[in-house]
Amino acid sequence: MLSVILFIFVMLRIGMPFLMARRSFEFSSFEKQVRLLESMITDTLAEDSAAGPNHQPGQAPVSFNASSAGPARSAYVQKSHEEPRIVDLNTADSLALVRLRGIGPVLAARILKYRESLGGYADLSQLKEIYGMDTIALRTIIPYLSVDVTVIRKMNLNTATFRELLRHPYLEYEDVKQIVNYRDGHHPVDSLNALYGIEGLRPELVTRILPYLTTGL
Repeated sequence: MLSVILFIFVMLRIGMPFLMARRSFEFSSFEKQVRLLESMITDTLAEDSAAGPNHQPGQAPVSFNASSAGPARSAYVQKSHEEPRIVDLNTADSLALVRLRGIGPVLAARILKYRESLGGYADLSQLKEIYGMDTIALRTIIPYLSVDVTVIRKMNLNTATFRELLRHPYLEYEDVKQIVNYRDGHHPVDSLNALYGIEGLRPELVTRILPYLTTGL
């Protein structure tokens, strides 16, 4: 279409002087048609330039937006705004843990192994005790973690053996010895708070171990 318009415009420009030389009549309407053709050519060239290098003359420019991008684009936009789910630290598996930012397979395995040794997590701050747990990563994942303390595996203070108590990560040999000696002299222990009164047993240690003990009474 553009080629046809250009051809007509050129022919008119060439032929107009000859017509004017041979005949004398009013050219006002003819000049209007020429100016109209010039305007059409200018507008067409401007549209083709704005449409981009791959646009063909005569085609309408195509605009792009997220809604016309198809299912793949829509799914990506939705996923990028999806909030992570809250993960319970005492019931989560390794797959749930590695979905958290900053937690890889190795660190996830350590979290699960330490959970088994403890009998479950009583507080999110216990993650600091895991080797390789980066402070920045911990700060990032804590908002997406919870702790169900009802599933913690507990030891009966009145019936647990020396070896069972010693197996807990928080208790050293001397700590267990003092607990067992107190238990043998005050059997049965009816209150866990009695452990605070054992001479030589650090109060902060008692606070850490209490969530993993029960009197069974």
